Amino acid sequence: MLVGTFWEESAAILQGLNQTNILRVTAAEGNLTFEVNGEVVGRAYDVTFTRGEVCVLVETLGESGVKVRFDNLRFTPAE
Repeated sequence: MLVGTFWEESAAILQGLNQTNILRVTAAEGNLTFEVNGEVVGRAYDVTFTRGEVCVLVETLGESGVKVRFDNLRFTPAE
């Protein structure tokens, strides 16, 4: 999981063919929480952006033959 400029490996991420991972990002009052499969894998604080768009990005870090699929994307705006 990449948070800011730091890379941290996590056992919460299921690897291999046909694995499913559930990703969740919660943003509230500048507090960002990143979860994979129900486990918190990163936290950040940033009040720079108070509005914007949702983007999903995958980087393989030089690995070839990687396939990534995203489905069931749900965005719930803060109240």
